[in-house]
Amino acid sequence: MITSAAVASGTAAQNNPSVRWASDALRGTPEPAPTRPRVDVSRLTPRERQVFRLVTQGLTNQQISHALMLSEGTVKSYFNRICHKLALRNRVDAVILAYETGITGTMPEHGPAAKISTLPA
Repeated sequence: MITSAAVASGTAAQNNPSVRWASDALRGTPEPAPTRPRVDVSRLTPRERQVFRLVTQGLTNQQISHALMLSEGTVKSYFNRICHKLALRNRVDAVILAYETGITGTMPEHGPAAKISTLPA
């Protein structure tokens, strides 16, 4: 909680992490970039792993739904559960995590059907 005394003395801004980071960057002594907490991808179900892999290969919800024969709503539900389990905010975070953990695999030639064929059974 920020008190009026902290605001008056100027310490309220100094205690704000964003202000402190910007101030350090301007002084030439930036804090190290935050590291992503270790996540356990094995917590995902086999279907969630399929959806995760297709998301990280750049497929849209519609393409994933066609490839896995699911509704778009179901794909969205799977991705929301994946984000919750792995502490991801969005698809960009998913792609970053996939590269960091080596989940990305190789990109198949063309289309969702080719992409799904590279997934383990």
